[in-house]
Amino acid sequence: MCSVGDDYQENELANHMERLDIKEVKTCNKCREKIPNVLLRRKDGYCKSCFLNGTEHKFKAFLGKHRFIKKDEYVLVNYTIGHPITSLLSFLRSGINASTPKQLKFNPIVLYIERNFHLNYEQRLRLLEQIQQHVREFNFPIYFTSFVQYACHSNIDFKTDYREITLNTNDCEEINKLYDSNISPTAQMEFYKQFEHRLLLESAKRLGCQHVFTCDLAFDVASQILTNVSLGRGSHLQMDIGVCDARDPNVTLIKPLRVFDIKELALYNYFNRLEPLVIKEQQFDPYLSVQNLLTNFVQNLQVNFPSTITTVVKTGDKLSMDKEIWQNKRCELCLLPIETQNGKFTSAEATEFSHWISTHPPDPKVPAIEIYNETIGATGKNARKYCFACSRISDFLIKQ
Repeated sequence: MCSVGDDYQENELANHMERLDIKEVKTCNKCREKIPNVLLRRKDGYCKSCFLNGTEHKFKAFLGKHRFIKKDEYVLVNYTIGHPITSLLSFLRSGINASTPKQLKFNPIVLYIERNFHLNYEQRLRLLEQIQQHVREFNFPIYFTSFVQYACHSNIDFKTDYREITLNTNDCEEINKLYDSNISPTAQMEFYKQFEHRLLLESAKRLGCQHVFTCDLAFDVASQILTNVSLGRGSHLQMDIGVCDARDPNVTLIKPLRVFDIKELALYNYFNRLEPLVIKEQQFDPYLSVQNLLTNFVQNLQVNFPSTITTVVKTGDKLSMDKEIWQNKRCELCLLPIETQNGKFTSAEATEFSHWISTHPPDPKVPAIEIYNETIGATGKNARKYCFACSRISDFLIKQ
């Protein structure tokens, strides 16, 4: 049935939704005494002190509940520009400096992966200087490494001074040599994501860290759930959106901010007078790729339906991976186990098989058994190396 012109119904429903104003909330939802300064979830008002205490407690409760990290271990913090990393560094510093029994007793190390191809050389250098100053304000050590050097030359070189990192004006051209010019924006974004993930794991091992903190928020997790399903990574969903990513036996990726939204962290930074870095980003086109489309979809839905992100995340948390799948061969790109169908073709493999048969007529001079082996081998050439989603990327890679 055609749905063109039905948008007016959604707008009408949105107008009937209750929208509270901060002035309508008389007392703090926590202490029941002070006048609220913050309105969360359109209905819960908090005063400044209760909000700050509750935000810091939520972070410490997350770490205390899961107990991933042991005393005196080193944790690598992946620096990403914006409010989340500023709040995360503040949480870590206040937790380490605390004199209570809940004091954080591990050692954070910050890593910034330089991947700002859309900026010129002077802008990239200036940004690195600002990042180094920003991290030093929290008294944490920081290392810099180049995404281009790793992706193009398999070289991981750590620098403690931003001026020593390798920056070239032709970095964008170097990256473009890795894949075919016909690559889709969706596959290109997946390429960057998978290579950056592998760089994080390798960096953690070389720096002696058993854990890595990322800055993924609840919104990022919700968008990733829909993206994974759309790109054929449904069987690996739990590794990408779960609390921890244990695809590597030696390094675990943890999402300590997945219980927060951007509004909470922005207000936390504002009340603590913390200034996050700002970068000139490329223009966001919601229809450029599958990732952008689903990110825009979740964002727009959250505006009128505040429980959207929570519902999607909780639904994703109920999904789990089959334990037996870990016995399968690992994908060479994403490092996750390749799903098999016990000798049966999946729908994608059946389509590939049909295409190969129709484009390769049989040779009467060749024995039937050789034709069979050649057919099965040709249609499964990428399946032995990559999972389904990564095989879509590998078709465009020049350097494999």
